Amino acid sequence: GYKFNGLAVGKIQRQATLTGYMAKLNDAARKQTVRIENSGGNGSGVIVAREGNSYYVVTAKHVVENEQNRQKYSNNQLVTYDQNTHNFTSTVVAEGVDLAVVKFSSNSTYPIAQLSETIPNTKEIVLAGGFPGRDKINSPLWQWQLNPGYVFDREQGKLQAQDKQSFENGYDLIYSSISYGGMSGGAVFDSAGRVIGIHGKAEQTKGVMLGNSQGISMQTLIGLADKLQLNPKLLKIAKTPAATLSDLDRQTIVSNMQNLTQPNAEDEGERWLTYGNQLARTRQSEKAVAAFNIAISKGQILTGNYGLALSLATLEKFDLAQIAIAKAIAAVPPKSRADYYYFWKNQSSILRKLKKYDLSLQSIDIAIKLEPQDLTSTNQKATILDDLKQYPAAIKIYDKLIEDRPEAYVYLNRGIAKSARGDKQGAISDYNRSLNLNPNFTNAYTVRGLVKAELGDKQGALSDFGRAIKLNSNNISAYNSRGTFKLQLGDNQGALSDFSRAIELNPNDYGAYAGRGIVKLQSGDNQGALSDLDRSIKLNSDDDNAYMMRGNTKSQLGDKQGALADYNRAIVINPNNTAAYNGRGLVKLQLGDKQGSLSDYDRAITIKPNDTTNYMLRGLAKSQLGDKQGAIADLTQAAELFRQQKQMNLYQNVMGIIAKLKGN
Repeated sequence: GYKFNGLAVGKIQRQATLTGYMAKLNDAARKQTVRIENSGGNGSGVIVAREGNSYYVVTAKHVVENEQNRQKYSNNQLVTYDQNTHNFTSTVVAEGVDLAVVKFSSNSTYPIAQLSETIPNTKEIVLAGGFPGRDKINSPLWQWQLNPGYVFDREQGKLQAQDKQSFENGYDLIYSSISYGGMSGGAVFDSAGRVIGIHGKAEQTKGVMLGNSQGISMQTLIGLADKLQLNPKLLKIAKTPAATLSDLDRQTIVSNMQNLTQPNAEDEGERWLTYGNQLARTRQSEKAVAAFNIAISKGQILTGNYGLALSLATLEKFDLAQIAIAKAIAAVPPKSRADYYYFWKNQSSILRKLKKYDLSLQSIDIAIKLEPQDLTSTNQKATILDDLKQYPAAIKIYDKLIEDRPEAYVYLNRGIAKSARGDKQGAISDYNRSLNLNPNFTNAYTVRGLVKAELGDKQGALSDFGRAIKLNSNNISAYNSRGTFKLQLGDNQGALSDFSRAIELNPNDYGAYAGRGIVKLQSGDNQGALSDLDRSIKLNSDDDNAYMMRGNTKSQLGDKQGALADYNRAIVINPNNTAAYNGRGLVKLQLGDKQGSLSDYDRAITIKPNDTTNYMLRGLAKSQLGDKQGAIADLTQAAELFRQQKQMNLYQNVMGIIAKLKGN
């Protein structure tokens, strides 16, 4: 809320002098924002429209109305950036949504905020602006704050929410910007300075701000404009997403975001908890771990370990995160377990990352039992069943979720489960429904593109990948998916460009390095391929396909022993990797190990008895070993499979090889 309510926020630091793009954003945001004073305390608001001498200010409902008795506060005034005080001329509050519109009259000219209905993509920068409550600040009244953070897109935000209360009262926007009491009702700006939401509250754990900030999107406000007696024609609404920031402008904002004041060594544990959360929100996870450990040492066992677990998970240190979340759960009072159900929910996520699926299921079942109304927990259970390839059980859960409350992310997840079961058309149908609910859902375009590619719809696949990238030019998954598809189409240059872009966006994306390595291998750049595959394996030593492809590369470079070692490693990781058996079989053949070679080809065929490649390679190997009849039998089987698959050109080619063998 907009009051402090005893939260351990510590002293709010005065912002350093801003420069460059951050200073420009700050100046514009500050002039559009007002401070609201009344009998309940203080909050913030943003000027969104003007009609004659009347100005319209949007704020949070709880800034002007008591949440308990629903009575409006008295002595309402607002203060504009020029420090002039204005009386309210009217107040209208929304029903069931934490929004209100107040009017004031003035002959002065004040800037009107430009609004945007577009919620930026996950990990994009947004900024929360407002005036923290002066009762906790040792500074003048005008302690304005504009705090950068990162936003979650609409679907990810729903899954990122801490608990079921997160999306009550119309909240549909989650972002990591640091917020203080008094900033409620202020605007959430995108990186272009347009208002995308109204800030409302911060998630809390045991009265401490551990979590993200939450607001209400402009899409919701615009939909309620008439009920709030706000003429939509008066609003300045942008129709396009914010332009991509330059590297310099982005760095200016990030530097400001990460400029936090560390507590003193003698400060109490709650202050260190808040500092840890601030570090976590600004993606300074290593420092956050240190801060939470100090908080724990000062007695903050429950909340300290919870914050520690989340930060360790962000750093992908899941073994340590599992220990921390278990300590947090152990500290939960038995009678308060339902209040902390999301501890088990997070424990389930951590265990899932560790591939401890049975334990992950146990944890999410506890979370669901403690709080059955949080449907995202039920969705999480279904995704674990997907991991276990228990698709019918997962789909049954998705069906029930859709029946209770259709959500775009649930349709997407059900589509993924259907696709894994082989129901490609059913998957396409679910992806279509997902996009009907959220036309800007980039992940839905990406996965639909993958299924279209499997179904042979080349143009449809490329169109979906392109749409995902147009909506989010930083969508690494879309670049990797399109790169893989272009590779299959023989467009090596296009694939190289997409994988390189994915690496540019995330230099630690091992999948993109593996994909680019394959492109380079096929293009004859063996050394370049080896370099990329080395990098991929260094980043992820459990990728059997990367070892398999590096084995192929080493084989072409003449390093047969190195190739054997890589194929062996691939097979240890995945005993069903037929490409690794085939590659190893070829190297063994070249090294004179005839029986070892045939044994590997036999194993590949046992695993995939309907794979033409396996029969082709074993047939060619038998031919080289002088087993003409065995070669003819394998190649005949390959030809028959090609015929059944209606690949008549390949069928004819193999029949030609068989004819030559018979002729000899």
